[in-house]
Amino acid sequence: AVTGDFLVQVSNGNLNQGNSLSDALSVSGLAGFSNTSGGVSLTNTFNHLAGGLSVSAASASIANSGLLTLKGAEISSALNLDNRGGNVVQGSATGDSLRITGLTTVNNSAGDIALDPRSNAFGGGLSLSGASANIGHSGTLTFAASTLSGALTVNNTGGAILQSAALSLSGLGSFTNPGGAITLN
Repeated sequence: AVTGDFLVQVSNGNLNQGNSLSDALSVSGLAGFSNTSGGVSLTNTFNHLAGGLSVSAASASIANSGLLTLKGAEISSALNLDNRGGNVVQGSATGDSLRITGLTTVNNSAGDIALDPRSNAFGGGLSLSGASANIGHSGTLTFAASTLSGALTVNNTGGAILQSAALSLSGLGSFTNPGGAITLN
């Protein structure tokens, strides 16, 4: 267990993690991962990143149990987040934006998803699974296959809101896109 920040920088190869309980990360401060040439794969379902997550890499797959607070991401390919036992939220500081070139997948089996700063850019699409979701975005936003047991609220600026696969909601869908098209069919 780490009682402060845990910052890791890799410049060659991939950053990977084992899947046993003894390989899990428990970090009370910021967990920051940077890989200038490869991916970050921290898929141990026992991880507990209580102080927030920041990641910069070619691709990233992150598993967590409990509240997951995203404190910024720069991903040149895909981002996959798998969370259990709490909400997935995003910090509100200037550097907390999520900029993902490939597909962003957020699976949150036991809670809500709140990625609401409008400075986010999900360039390769966004797939959501969880309870309710609140999404902020700038530019064209394309929803990939998504299933929510609650509501979906989307605030977008500077592009269209589209879908490439089924968007299944049990609650209300609210889409705001000043000056841009909304095409969900």
